[in-house]
Amino acid sequence: MILLPCATEFVPSFSRSCINARKIVGLVFCIVLYCIVCTGMQGSSGDVMTLMVFLLLLLTQVPVATTVFQSSSGIASEFHIMEETPAGTLVGSARDNPRLLQTDNNTDSLRFFVRAGTSALPGEHFAVDEQSGEIRTRKPVDREQVCLSGITSCSVVFDIVVRPLKYFQIIRVIVHVEDINDNTPTFPQQQLTLHIKESSLSGSMFPLPVATDADSGIFGIQGFELISSSMDLFSLEVKRNVEESFDLRLQLTGELDRELISEHQLSIVAFDGGNPPRSATMNITVMVTDANDHSPHFASPSYEVDVVENELPSSAIVRVEATDADELQNSQLVYGLAEFSQTEYSDVFRVNPATGEVFLRRRLDREVQSVYSLTVTASDHGSPALTAFTRVVVRVVDDNDNAPRVVVSSASRGEQLTVVENSPPSAFIAHVSASDADLGSAGKVDCYLTGRQFRLESVLGAADSESEYKMLSATSFDRELQSTVVERLTCSDRGHPRPQSVAVELVVEVTDDNDHSPVIASEIYEVDVSESVEIDSEVIRINATDADAGNNARLRFTLTATGQTPERGFTVDETTGSVRTDIRLDHETCRLYEYVVSVSDSGEVARTSTASLTLHVIDTDDERPQFHHSTYYFSVLEDAPVGTVVGRVAAVDNDLSSSFSTVLYYIQGARLPFSIDRQTGELTIARQLDREEQSRYEFTVVATDTSHVDTSASVTVYVQDVNDNAPVIISPRRQPSCVVTVTSHLPPGSLLTR
Repeated sequence: MILLPCATEFVPSFSRSCINARKIVGLVFCIVLYCIVCTGMQGSSGDVMTLMVFLLLLLTQVPVATTVFQSSSGIASEFHIMEETPAGTLVGSARDNPRLLQTDNNTDSLRFFVRAGTSALPGEHFAVDEQSGEIRTRKPVDREQVCLSGITSCSVVFDIVVRPLKYFQIIRVIVHVEDINDNTPTFPQQQLTLHIKESSLSGSMFPLPVATDADSGIFGIQGFELISSSMDLFSLEVKRNVEESFDLRLQLTGELDRELISEHQLSIVAFDGGNPPRSATMNITVMVTDANDHSPHFASPSYEVDVVENELPSSAIVRVEATDADELQNSQLVYGLAEFSQTEYSDVFRVNPATGEVFLRRRLDREVQSVYSLTVTASDHGSPALTAFTRVVVRVVDDNDNAPRVVVSSASRGEQLTVVENSPPSAFIAHVSASDADLGSAGKVDCYLTGRQFRLESVLGAADSESEYKMLSATSFDRELQSTVVERLTCSDRGHPRPQSVAVELVVEVTDDNDHSPVIASEIYEVDVSESVEIDSEVIRINATDADAGNNARLRFTLTATGQTPERGFTVDETTGSVRTDIRLDHETCRLYEYVVSVSDSGEVARTSTASLTLHVIDTDDERPQFHHSTYYFSVLEDAPVGTVVGRVAAVDNDLSSSFSTVLYYIQGARLPFSIDRQTGELTIARQLDREEQSRYEFTVVATDTSHVDTSASVTVYVQDVNDNAPVIISPRRQPSCVVTVTSHLPPGSLLTR
């Protein structure tokens, strides 16, 4: 209660500057200063004690934070799951990593991906949700498949890459797979026959094959139990060895009498520590014999040998030795592999039956299997034969027989490595991971680039088994000068005296930045276009180029009319730059079209260049002469002299060019008493007229232009009479005198002559 006023008054202004400190030292300083100020404000020892308690609580609750992504450091997240959990089980979330801190208190933009590594195991068993970062199982995880059987700790390690590049992180995910009791103990053989001589002394020991369990720890084998109706004759001696192994012997605790009982049935039960426990049973038939009362005895209950991988086949790696206290054939021993070992490893090992030497059948590979556990038998030649068992553990010693494995992960979604031109040096290109399956120094890998245009930056915090690098640009690039850069990446292990290396050729594509504007072939275009061209005819093609690539070089053409240019006239194909007519041109209507040609690229921020386009519509003889009238009527006196103008016809041609608008006239028909002026169209008398001969003339006048396109008009000329003839009496016989004879009785009114 005493502390509260201090916190209320002091924290709002102080905490913003101190509590948000990004270093632990700064946080401690703030706490001490906070303590001093508050103590000074309250001034009592009790208050000081209360304050110190509050500060202790604060120290345990307030995490040290940083708001900057440290893309150069790998960060680890550990999770635990039980083996055999079903597919889809939530393992954890990559977002919960305490060192994956927020940027501007918002991580919604972060995306998570499982990075391809040196093994397909993580991608086969685990998946990460791209947006939420939740890690789930793809299928049930069998601990005995992902780890060597019998080991105490089993973990699956893989990397999650955090994107976008601005917040690039590598999260090392360690999933500890906890064992469950899903494996049953197994004996090398289910049936075993032991031949024991009836003369065997009480206390005699007979080695037995030992069961194994793929589980580990408490779920491994915990003990053995003997089940028999002859418990007064037999007991089981169990001895626990190192590495959770056992020696198992059947002890004779009484005296045998073959004549009373020649065969005893026993069962050995091996059980693990599960709840309920799992168990396996080996049935033993004890045959009581009269002879060969000593079993072979190995010099050691187990043998351990180290063998360098790639040891040549047929090499002897170890020799086991057993003795038999019997004599003659009962002491002659034959060595071999027990049934289970023979089934599992007969292609890898063989045992010399006479000497007990264990030989390789083929080369070993530590990276495939690092430890072999064999059961070797020694059987005498007695009848029946007695058998002893020993364990041979073969550890495969690493040889630098593996070259480094290199995985290059592109910064982009695809596999192609890219760098944007004009980007400053230190641009992120790829993530490089190099590993080596060998051990020790032979498993440590160093990488370098041979060129100078890129560099490698080591990623701190990488696992001992892997070398992690960021591949960064060391210079700036110009795609128009160099569109592809070939770089050589070399990775070498530290093996001695034979280091191994691998070289990878990296092809980096320089992607385009829209740093070039379109270039038009000419700044000014002037084109003459005949008015007779058809609609949609190409009159010119605007040529333009762009040094960029992709969308940055994909050009779009547009036309903008200027001046008094009509709205319609010409169009441009926005893709090809082809300028075409979209109406029927008419020189007499519009002679000049003016445009601004704009060429723009398709970049995110488009660049544009312009040019001027002027199109002159050239006149053609597309107009025919037209008479003012279709029919002309003229009259003239018959006595008008030759050369008199009778009248004038007139026609016009609407072509504007003088070469096409000049009209010439001529008269159709022959032997007419008229002529026409070819330029003016004036009709004149060509010879003397005589109305008494012909009083009307009808003919056609033709008007033609220079292209011989003509038209016609009808002309009628009336010849007007003049008094140019005296009366003439014409006798019937055309004689100078005429005598008419009449009769006396001709009635009045009768015609005398004509």
